Amino acid sequence: MTSTRRIVPSLLALGLATALAGCGTDEEPSGASSPTAGIESAVTEGGSSPSDDETPADPSGSPLGQALAAVALAESETGGTAYALDREDGGWQIDVAVDDRQVEVRTDQTGGEVLDSREDDRLDDDDRAELQAATVTLGGALEAAAAEVAGEIEDADLDEDGGTLVWQVSIRADGTEQEIHIDAKSGEVLRVDTD
Repeated sequence: MTSTRRIVPSLLALGLATALAGCGTDEEPSGASSPTAGIESAVTEGGSSPSDDETPADPSGSPLGQALAAVALAESETGGTAYALDREDGGWQIDVAVDDRQVEVRTDQTGGEVLDSREDDRLDDDDRAELQAATVTLGGALEAAAAEVAGEIEDADLDEDGGTLVWQVSIRADGTEQEIHIDAKSGEVLRVDTD
């Protein structure tokens, strides 16, 4: 009787250890779903996460990465679409269209923290129409401009230029400011003006 009492708990412990060991494997039984499976499929099937070639640079490093981080943070904070960016007071001011309103969001230099956010005014009808007509986002325009001219991004906005809707991105490089004009529908760099 004594040996049976010792064997049963030992078998239970062995069964529990085997079951727990199976929980720690990286392999999943067929048909099982990991807790991140939905996230992974959203990323690979056109979810909101950018593909590897669209991933912005480290926000704490490059000027482009900082500007992209500021735009993404402002859009996330407001739920709107950014249409203007200005470097000011050691940080960024981003104008975001939220429904029929214009919201100004100020972030720190790295684009990692919102410093201030305020509803500025009713969104101008021209700004709304231009933003609706643009197929290239502000972030896409910043990337195109930075690929054309390396330097510090100063500002960007959406405007009409000679009947063409363009993103105008100003970049300071080698002591001069250059304005890159990017077609807001195709993403093509149209010209670069130097001050």
